Amino acid sequence: MTAEGAPLKGALWAAERGMYVHPLDHPDTPECTGAHSEKFPCDGQRGKHPRTRWKDASTTDPEQIKAWAADGPTNFGIDTGKSGKTVFDEDKAGELQRYIEDHPEGFADVSWGSLLVKTGKGTHLYYNGNGLKNRARIPGYEIDVRGTGGYVVCPGSKHASGVTYELLNPTQAIRPVPAAFVKAALSKAEDKAPGDFLMRGGDGFNWNTVLEDAAQAGKPGTEGSQREFLISALGSMWERGTPWEIGRVVAQEIAARFVQYKDTEWSEDLVDGIVSETYDKWSTGDEETTEDTAVDAMVAKLLDSKGLDDLPLPSYLIKGWLTERMSNRLNGQPNTGKSLVALDWAGCIGTGTPWYGHSVRQGLVIYVIAEGAEGFKKRKKAWELHYGKDMTGVMFYPEPIQVLGRSNGDLAASKEWKVFREVCRRLSPALVVLDTQRRVLVAAKENENSDLTKAVDVLDELRRTFKLAYLLVHHPPKNGNGGSGGGAMWGAVNTEFETSKKGRGLSAEFALENTKEKDDEDGAGMAFCLRQYDTGWVDEDLKPFTSVVLVPAEETGLMAPTKESNVQRVIRELDEAGAPADSIRGTKAWLAVHEVEIKCKTDDFGTAVKARKLRVNPPAPLLKERGAGVQGGVYPW
Repeated sequence: MTAEGAPLKGALWAAERGMYVHPLDHPDTPECTGAHSEKFPCDGQRGKHPRTRWKDASTTDPEQIKAWAADGPTNFGIDTGKSGKTVFDEDKAGELQRYIEDHPEGFADVSWGSLLVKTGKGTHLYYNGNGLKNRARIPGYEIDVRGTGGYVVCPGSKHASGVTYELLNPTQAIRPVPAAFVKAALSKAEDKAPGDFLMRGGDGFNWNTVLEDAAQAGKPGTEGSQREFLISALGSMWERGTPWEIGRVVAQEIAARFVQYKDTEWSEDLVDGIVSETYDKWSTGDEETTEDTAVDAMVAKLLDSKGLDDLPLPSYLIKGWLTERMSNRLNGQPNTGKSLVALDWAGCIGTGTPWYGHSVRQGLVIYVIAEGAEGFKKRKKAWELHYGKDMTGVMFYPEPIQVLGRSNGDLAASKEWKVFREVCRRLSPALVVLDTQRRVLVAAKENENSDLTKAVDVLDELRRTFKLAYLLVHHPPKNGNGGSGGGAMWGAVNTEFETSKKGRGLSAEFALENTKEKDDEDGAGMAFCLRQYDTGWVDEDLKPFTSVVLVPAEETGLMAPTKESNVQRVIRELDEAGAPADSIRGTKAWLAVHEVEIKCKTDDFGTAVKARKLRVNPPAPLLKERGAGVQGGVYPW
């Protein structure tokens, strides 16, 4: 790889692996080619500034990447959030190793090895992301986190020092983020640390100068308002990946230096509100614009067929069951194992543990225990004994959080929910579990479509804004399974599951079924039995506390493991009949000649025939794009 061709080759290498790239300034050009403005002038750093509105422009299209490179010397960046990556950016050689050595308990049973890129100062350590956002420093270490809303310089690009960003282990698979690194990315510094860090210029600016300017901006007679100055400074911080927590500290410092007008009170709540509003607008691209520019912005977001193809395919939290950034509901009568399933899913996602043969994408889980928090202590302990590990990566809130409240008779997001929204902003969970729906929607009338539609609006705003999935755990009406609410909630959520039970006690048989899937086939199912564990705790009479976990029934041989979908049944019947893997017309002709009848819908038959052909001769691009593979003799779709 020549020095001249290295940035392009590195960008194409990343794009081939599903990473979205965009053009950056190159240090060899006479002047910075970054897309600067009067509001955000070049700060003197070379080789890192985006040449475009990178969040919109980043792509995997090789022709577009080559066109950017043809404009002259070009570095490239990788949009970490859009690419589903979290990168730990070591600004001083040896800092990652120092963190690992300082926290041996977090890496005793976990390999931290993943894709490594040598940079001008240290290394980039790539992981498959879990929704972690940018932060300027892990407290105590010169390590930045680049995730949702951020980018890193691509391998092959040139650092201002002349060093090339070099892949150190190009054949290494990119692993999920170890729980110990998730903890590091979410750890809090002392209150004074973010401000001190920025005052030292740790984020690339001389913040003492910013604060001096703030004092001038507050004086009567000076141009521009205090609010405009504050928003401009916050915009600068957001563009550089400064996390919300640090932006808040600096904003409070700026407001403290304003000379107050008689009608202006810079309270802490007012400043926090401006910080949240500004970060939200920058994160979603919702800047205040004129009508014409607003129209232009909307037109720019329209996608043609090719643009729609370029959107990333849905990715999973638990493959075949839970999808990232989607809405889900788990229904079931009391004592049918709903919370056992929800807790099992939460524990596996939090720890990155495969769920009974289904691969898992690790991420932080917030579990709202709206009823029966005391019992969850025992269930969590049983889970840990069953899997042989601590349930890391899951945070529990042991009381209800009300989604809605009433103001003058109208339903809206409650004050408590607005606080929880800020919790999600700070922690960036991959999944929020609300157990149960009734306990967190007390203000809503359960069978009123209008009330539940408002609840869906509030929940979906949280999901879209923070790119998380949520799971509602719900007791349906006593007269049957399924959801309630006149269809409003059922129609809104992406996926619905249902639990059921036969028998009593430890010999009971449980079933879990996917009863609704908006974007794929429903009908997937699993059967479970109970396994009891002694928690090691005893009551005042020295009687042991026990609890249970659900285990697949095939492990005990008590019942059939899985309910077939219609497509799976057709595939099985075609296999048993000995039908060739032919076209739809050819298969129908064979069945007619051999007098074999298979009862099914036309769409199910076509899907089954295509799946059998792909099973015999799967095309490589399809396997790469969809992650297809044979599971138990049938394709996942």
